[in-house]
Amino acid sequence: MVGWSVVAVALVTATPVFLTRGDLTPEAELRAEAEATWRELESRYVAEAGGAPARAPGKVSLRRGVGMLPSRNGQGRPGVVELRQGRPGVLDARLRMALRHELAHQLLWWACPASEKDRLFHEAFALSVSGELAEWREAPYQSLAPGGGRAEGAACAGAGAE
Repeated sequence: MVGWSVVAVALVTATPVFLTRGDLTPEAELRAEAEATWRELESRYVAEAGGAPARAPGKVSLRRGVGMLPSRNGQGRPGVVELRQGRPGVLDARLRMALRHELAHQLLWWACPASEKDRLFHEAFALSVSGELAEWREAPYQSLAPGGGRAEGAACAGAGAE
């Protein structure tokens, strides 16, 4: 009989089956990147939430994004991640960041299905755990106020208003 601790360890280290269909290359490297990213995101989630969901994650299809807005590098829905690949055979930093962002959404849909209806929470979670927010803080991104992203006084007042 398998002990509960073995089952718990198996669930904590469970990754989805990442499916590719040949339109994002190199496929093996993309799947390996997705698996490593998932393990990292899940580990962080488990540390913060105090445990992993009882059910194992499902399959996630990794596909080339067709018809995405030019401003998007990735998009998804439960079980599907679409990515923009600039050049066949190249997994560049932009694609890797989009993969991390979209896998953060996948992890949240798996861990907390009720969150699906809260798009703002989903985006905040994905931006935070993917590393995007940290990159934005280091770049000249206009909408983030100094002081760790907290609005201080009038620093964000009227941001984006003409």
